[in-house]
Amino acid sequence: MKTTTLQDYKARQMKEPGVSRAWQELEEEFEMLESILNLRERAGMSQDVLAKKAGISRSVYSRLERDGFRNASLAILRKIAEALDARLVVHIDHKNSPGCRSKQKRAK
Repeated sequence: MKTTTLQDYKARQMKEPGVSRAWQELEEEFEMLESILNLRERAGMSQDVLAKKAGISRSVYSRLERDGFRNASLAILRKIAEALDARLVVHIDHKNSPGCRSKQKRAK
């Protein structure tokens, strides 16, 4: 059985009609999800191990991962980042800012 990486799955899904547009609308959420999944995978942690290390229940973490972290508080995200030996970085850019990451990604 072939293992599918998140990048493989994303590449296949982006070819589906409407998926690319929907992805752009939820880009920040997916960016957060992709970042956390990649860090969790690199650390070799299961959802259960990460949840315990972050001090949250597995069901809460599982729901956050499934729902794309859209309802996660900064406090929860900070705990998850700490458990992954990472740091949480949050900033707000003007949509037309030259440094706006969403604008740069859409231009690619």
